[in-house]
Amino acid sequence: MEKKIKKGLEKLHLSDNKIACLIPELSLKAFVFSFDSLPSSREQRERIIRFRVKKQIPLLPDDARFSFDRLSSNSSAKIFVAVARASIIQEYEDLFSKLHLKVRAIGVPTLSLYYLLNKEEERDLLLINIEEDSLSLIAGLNSEVAVYRLKQFIPGSLTNLSGLQKVENIVKEVENTVNFVEDKEKKKVNSFRLRLGLLEPEEEMFSQLKEKLSLPAKGIEAGLTSKLGLREKMILSPLVGQIL
Repeated sequence: MEKKIKKGLEKLHLSDNKIACLIPELSLKAFVFSFDSLPSSREQRERIIRFRVKKQIPLLPDDARFSFDRLSSNSSAKIFVAVARASIIQEYEDLFSKLHLKVRAIGVPTLSLYYLLNKEEERDLLLINIEEDSLSLIAGLNSEVAVYRLKQFIPGSLTNLSGLQKVENIVKEVENTVNFVEDKEKKKVNSFRLRLGLLEPEEEMFSQLKEKLSLPAKGIEAGLTSKLGLREKMILSPLVGQIL
């Protein structure tokens, strides 16, 4: 990985050594919490959020580090919380330190993708992020993040299955999530936004997913206006969302 990053840096000609880092979603736990209100003191907020996290993760590691984003909400204080072990984050910080880079911000890829969306035009949707090892989903209802889910793929499962089997497995998870969201939130999902973050391009998979999903779907790259190619937009879109 270090060699690949170094090679990429040579092409970028960065003028600053500060970077944003998106760590794999399987390396962390993430939750969406709603509160009637939150105290203005950061210390008190963190204490309340930690209490909510411990209800979800009773055996919370002592070295757990928290990152939380306050999401726009009309009716309550809504927080997206990411929890990761300090040792995992340190691995990434050490890697970039060797390359004379300083990690300024650490983010969650799927949440960063959500920042790319036009919330006024796409008020009730499900964002689908397909990686080599996982499927992540964010439901946005009334232009607010309502639900986050993460499904780990069995190692090698996408590689060993036929193209159609891959699509059917993903569609099943997506439709289950839609049913869960609509039952929980009492509101309909109207469309899908889709990203294929796979190392090997699978254009046919994208077409099959659009065909088999029960609602209209379009790629996340549709909202990017940069001169990058389609493949680059698919791969880099989470990072673009993080730095916007």
